Amino acid sequence: MGVSVLIQSTTRNDLTGRDGVTITKALRTIPTATIRTIDPAGSFLPGVGNQVEVQDDLNGPTVTLFGGSISEVERIRRRTSIATLETNCACVGKADRLERRLAGYYEFTGKTAGYILGQLVANSLSGDISIASPSGIATGPTIESLVWDYPTGKDAADSVVNLSPGYEYYVKPDGTLSYFQTSSNACPVSITDGSNVNKITTRETREDFCNRVTIKVANALRDPDTENFTGDGATQSFNVGYPLAQAPEIFVGSPAVAQTVGIIGVDTGKDWYWQEGSTEIRQEDADTPIGSGVVIMVTYVGTESILVSAVNTASVSARATAENNSGIYHKLLTLDSKLTRANAQAVADAYVDRYSSLSVVMVFETDTRLEPEAINIEPGQTLTVSLTGYNCAGTYLVRSVTLQLRINDVHQARWVVKVEAVSGPVLRNYVDVFRDTSGGGGNITGSGSIASSTGGAGTYVYEPAKLTANTAITSPIPATSGATMVVFIKQGAGSYSISFDATQFSQIVNTAIPSVEDMEIAFPFVGRGDGLWWPMSFAREMS
Repeated sequence: MGVSVLIQSTTRNDLTGRDGVTITKALRTIPTATIRTIDPAGSFLPGVGNQVEVQDDLNGPTVTLFGGSISEVERIRRRTSIATLETNCACVGKADRLERRLAGYYEFTGKTAGYILGQLVANSLSGDISIASPSGIATGPTIESLVWDYPTGKDAADSVVNLSPGYEYYVKPDGTLSYFQTSSNACPVSITDGSNVNKITTRETREDFCNRVTIKVANALRDPDTENFTGDGATQSFNVGYPLAQAPEIFVGSPAVAQTVGIIGVDTGKDWYWQEGSTEIRQEDADTPIGSGVVIMVTYVGTESILVSAVNTASVSARATAENNSGIYHKLLTLDSKLTRANAQAVADAYVDRYSSLSVVMVFETDTRLEPEAINIEPGQTLTVSLTGYNCAGTYLVRSVTLQLRINDVHQARWVVKVEAVSGPVLRNYVDVFRDTSGGGGNITGSGSIASSTGGAGTYVYEPAKLTANTAITSPIPATSGATMVVFIKQGAGSYSISFDATQFSQIVNTAIPSVEDMEIAFPFVGRGDGLWWPMSFAREMS
């Protein structure tokens, strides 16, 4: 039968326009398809939400190339006197269900990535996503700590994969989720003598290259703390040492009696109340204040600002030799999310691991006559290339696949397939590492990739106190050739300005800071042989 286009479980090949089907799939994105229909009778009206499948049995067993639903329909009549009705149907794959559902509030400690994804599917995606069978979810590495605060299903799944380098997930056309190690997910196609492809293009690039990263985590999760307070018969509000990240446990008296806890302004009828980001715990106003000398014990998880870093020394050395400079490509990133120090370090390590080698992006085009297995290529597969003479031999990760249905004059269908695969760090979707891995989205900005000039001096981060007046900034350390330093300036309650000490800093082109309290600006510098800190770029807004 060849290619079958099903809309609402009914085959509509007779109404599908010539060359009227295109399918696009990519890592960590929702698969899409476009289907063009033509009905001479003018009665076929596909609608938003109609279920769509595209199948192919040309090479033996039936393969479902796309499964999803219509998200948008454009209807066209060429002339009012002609009955023929055309439609252009934009379709989304079943992975869109990940974006329509929310996970709840979860805290995972010492659980494998596979276990966490299994909990996501079972508890938050029931009825929409199931687990691919058999063994559709690999065990994956153990994740020390992960917190979800009502993320979308996609953000939750991304957070797991971001903390398990070398693994990916994919929602198949039948709506099942697969989590796998990319090195064991072989592409059904390999390229050896080039006879199974029409065209190959390769591009070697330093794009997104980074071999040293410093990450500032604005709201890192501390280990649980316990603080004790003593009642005085009057006080009903107390403050812990760090902003609260989640509901605390509160006990009063000896022997200790557990208290009920609710959110300020949301819950009622509780013994005590708290609010995320605040240090305050507040007793119910109507209750009698805790008596004099009675102990109030509060166990809580607080947040604090931390810095973590990672470096690939082998990559630095290799670039230094190749480029006759320090070889350092350094990025500064700031992350506003609930991460433990261990998770933040894992993110830094994963980022450097992914970005500390040069990339080769390869695009090849084929069709199902040259390579019948091309219809089975999926994002996340590893492609082996042993073709000589193109400087592209190696193992590649398939990043995206596009299939275009073509029918010749005798109506023999074939698929034209375009595949993009990458060897190295250029995986643009990987920047999702820095979308709040606790779920729900986050803020990220970065300094950009900078190759230091000479030498191998250190990396520094300097954070003066929040501005309380117009301020001249002086450096806490002298500039040395090849060193890097980022100065974080936080705007105060007034509209304050800054300048940089001309004896320590070269001219700064832009020192303007928005008149917004707590707005933070990063100024990155590199030390040079003249003993001055030179700006790497204009000021960058960080939060």
